Amino acid sequence: MRAAVRATRVAAAAALVAIVLSSAVLLAPSGAAVAGGADSPRFRAGRVDFTVGQTVYRVDRDYLVMDASPFLSAGRTFVPVRYMSDAMGAEVGWHQATKRVTLTRGETRVELFVGRPVIRVNGREQPIDVAPILSGGRTYLPARFVAEAFGYDAGWDRVSQTVTLTARYAYSRDWLDRRGVWVFGQPTLEYLAAVGATGTTWSVYFSGWNDWDERYVRSLHANGFKVTGNLPTAQGTTTVGADQALVDAAACHNAQGLPIDFGAGIPIYLACHNNPEWRLFLERRVKEQVEGGPDVILIDETAGNASRLDVACLCQWCVKGFRDYLASRYSAAELQSRFGIGDISSYDYAAYLRSVGASGPAWDPNPQLRREFFRFQIETRLNHLRDLKQAAEEHACGRSGTAGEALLWSANLYNFHPIQQVFADLVDIIPFEMPIERLPAGKCVPTYLLARATAPGKVLVGFPDIFVLAQHSPADNVLWSHWLCEAWAAGVSFLLPYQAFTAGGGSFTLPADSIAGTAAFLRANAAYYEAEATEPVARVAVLWDLGKALYDWGDPAAQNFAGIGRSLYEAHVPYEVVWTGDGDLVDRGLKLEDLEGYDLVVIPRGYGQAAPVASVLDDYQGRGGRLIREATAATVVAAVGGTGLDLGLSTDASKDVGVLAWRRGTSLVVHLINYDYDYQAHAFRPQGPFSVTVTLPPGVDLSGRTLRLLSPGRPDTTLTYSVSGGKVTFTVPELDLYALVVSD
Repeated sequence: MRAAVRATRVAAAAALVAIVLSSAVLLAPSGAAVAGGADSPRFRAGRVDFTVGQTVYRVDRDYLVMDASPFLSAGRTFVPVRYMSDAMGAEVGWHQATKRVTLTRGETRVELFVGRPVIRVNGREQPIDVAPILSGGRTYLPARFVAEAFGYDAGWDRVSQTVTLTARYAYSRDWLDRRGVWVFGQPTLEYLAAVGATGTTWSVYFSGWNDWDERYVRSLHANGFKVTGNLPTAQGTTTVGADQALVDAAACHNAQGLPIDFGAGIPIYLACHNNPEWRLFLERRVKEQVEGGPDVILIDETAGNASRLDVACLCQWCVKGFRDYLASRYSAAELQSRFGIGDISSYDYAAYLRSVGASGPAWDPNPQLRREFFRFQIETRLNHLRDLKQAAEEHACGRSGTAGEALLWSANLYNFHPIQQVFADLVDIIPFEMPIERLPAGKCVPTYLLARATAPGKVLVGFPDIFVLAQHSPADNVLWSHWLCEAWAAGVSFLLPYQAFTAGGGSFTLPADSIAGTAAFLRANAAYYEAEATEPVARVAVLWDLGKALYDWGDPAAQNFAGIGRSLYEAHVPYEVVWTGDGDLVDRGLKLEDLEGYDLVVIPRGYGQAAPVASVLDDYQGRGGRLIREATAATVVAAVGGTGLDLGLSTDASKDVGVLAWRRGTSLVVHLINYDYDYQAHAFRPQGPFSVTVTLPPGVDLSGRTLRLLSPGRPDTTLTYSVSGGKVTFTVPELDLYALVVSD
């Protein structure tokens, strides 16, 4: 599906170029502004091409027509002022008496004078070697001097006599800690501005670097947006394009020797990350990504072969790799006693599975051998991604303007499945698709809390599984405001769909006007969502044990963990997740200090049994901490309530009101989320009145403060409150979609 979309765009662009250059057909209104209208924001072009003697010029992806043409004089290219200023997003002023041209954008003011070889930038005058020219009622400016004043570099192609103006851009990591709104795909600048976006993700060159994408990247950068290039690393058909020989050669194969697809009826081969030809291809492709200049490179299909461990890959490279893996870890005697392998040099795991009647590794009757194969596939994928990162960063170090350390990495950790969590430490930004159920069932906060614990300090971006978007009714677009607010409340960024792919084909775009008001509300109150405002008011921790969840295929432990999180959330028990790795692939063990600050630790059934984890839990309990062992979704709320502990929060709101309380310095921020949605009326059922009581964390003092209720599309309300026994109590008169309670 993605390949088809890209092929259509590239073909359309090529056809457009041919039409313009051959016949100079009018493709846009003469002098059309880049901004798109008088009331639109003035956008800067990322790249502009003016050709001497031609009225057709190019602004990023668009070919436009002027009513005048550039010319050469005294070895310099002169361009009509109106078209050049429009492209750079500058306002133009003309002063007849002094024959002065003024161009203004933001804090930059440039002045030139017809017949005088000087340029004045923000009041500072300096000489130039040519002067602006007035000809035929038009003012022409020397392109290079004006471009440089507005942060552009000017290039000259002598053969085509084309001057290219390219906006400068500085790469950095300084923006990583910002809560953001991301947009899927390749939205317009107007769309990004309307929703207050940080930038785009899954946006460009998933099937190769091209001019179309380069200009899009430059246009985003010129206007302050970030861009994430998409690198599918397991979709053979999509990533490769027309090279069917490579697609066939790299395809994963099951125990019966048949190619493996993505599942769910998606007719795309899964490509093997152990195949040397495929690895070499991806190394070339990731270098193309670097050349494209995105801020972030996104690794899609992060887990590679490990995403289908039920059938896994048993091609010749995986069979050989597994054989080498076993030989490196076990002696001949151990191979015989543990797995019944007599001669490792000729061992064929695929043949073994066929011999025991197993259709795939998930049905291997030897659980130890199955675990080793799973670990082999995950470990080789982890090493493969490390190799890709190294290749890209080395390439970036040699690329002008981009240091290797400025290159950022991203990966789709789908639904934070245990296998996906292994890759969290590799990347800086983590978008994660997740199936969002119909409300009131769909509560995403437990997933967000797991994500925060899995990848502390990383930028997390939640978004609905794009392949279910076809089921969404435009009448329910208000739900996107709910999802956006819920994510921000939980300390997570969010991604909006723009021409996002849907199951069965087609695409889905959320209209900007349906979300712009909510996005503006969040931006206006951004201080209440920053990192210092997301220290939780929580006395309870729930343990996540990757070592237990990772290898036990089909084990209900992960599902039980999710059920516990939801039960606690619906019972208004504030909790955080304490995350521990498997001690092997992810060497992040549980430490006693991880449990400090919690009065109670909930251990889901089956978790916390590995010796290192169990020892820390025993130490915690020995120092007075409380444990609830073998918890389930059905028992956890009663067990927590039976401890008699102050849990930090209480409310008489229904279970369909989510309450998240955070400390912000010496004050509080409380988020209220409504999950009671009426699909017949396409509206939220108002909740309230209800009361909320929060135990004030140490250092929080509400004396003399005002408590305000803020909500999108509604006037602010001042709440009355009382403080007694170290707790604050207030009443919420009504909750629509979402509200924020802040103390100022």
